[in-house]
Amino acid sequence: MDISRTLQQLRRWHRLPLLLLFAASTPALAQVTVIIDQQNFKAEASIHLPRPGGGFYDADLELQFHEGVQNLTEACLGISAEVLQGSALDAVIARLPLPVGAFTIDPDFPVLITVEPPVNCGLEFTNEVHFEIDTPELVFTAPSAYRLMKAPIGLGFLEITSDVQAGSVRTRGSGGRFSEFVIAKALIINTPVATELAFNDLQARISQADLSLMARSVLGVHFRRARAAYVNGDYPAAIAGILALEADNEGFGGTAIPNRWRSLRDLVNAEGEIQGLAAALRHRIQRIVDGGP
Repeated sequence: MDISRTLQQLRRWHRLPLLLLFAASTPALAQVTVIIDQQNFKAEASIHLPRPGGGFYDADLELQFHEGVQNLTEACLGISAEVLQGSALDAVIARLPLPVGAFTIDPDFPVLITVEPPVNCGLEFTNEVHFEIDTPELVFTAPSAYRLMKAPIGLGFLEITSDVQAGSVRTRGSGGRFSEFVIAKALIINTPVATELAFNDLQARISQADLSLMARSVLGVHFRRARAAYVNGDYPAAIAGILALEADNEGFGGTAIPNRWRSLRDLVNAEGEIQGLAAALRHRIQRIVDGGP
């Protein structure tokens, strides 16, 4: 039997039904409307995403850049969104930060937002970019259990929450590159394990070789002081140590620490990533002080 010919015949016979099946299973696309404010280095995206079974999920995404942004256009941002269902939802939950079971995705807003600039579009920026996702689908109750999560495409999420405000739920964070974003919900109280993991994430980033030896040394001093203060229960001193780390990290940006990102993906924005992790850790410790989740 000519297996190759048989497969070709099967493809021809079943081509129309397969195309119809594919079309029927393709999810509806999100409506994304982007407004660019060149003068203030800002982009605002309104996301309108059909719900399975009827209705819509709505959210606003804001990107606030520092000076030095180039080619800030709707096409260069590459913003998209999708509803998470079934195995796709399970896969995202499995990528949320440890410890296992600490976070989940609220069924009232199972939405993954992606910012993936095209490689050749020429988008560039210096220092961190601030992210904000505001959605009326979630209800704000203080102290809020919602967290902003960011991940490289397909990889593990890290918490980057620097603030959560009413609006209905308005989550904020920052970073040095673009990514996938979800709003996750904390299921357990802010545990020492989770905070230690956040310390570990920051330590791993400031230890990387793309920082100069001097920058690693200076940031390392601030980091060790902050961690020792945290271990001793002196949370204000721990927060002060992280603030000092953030200040020196910003000061080293562009000299001892690389601080530029561009769509070619040939530069590493270490300054922006460190700022995002440090601000999230500081917010986590402040939640301990406030008695929140």
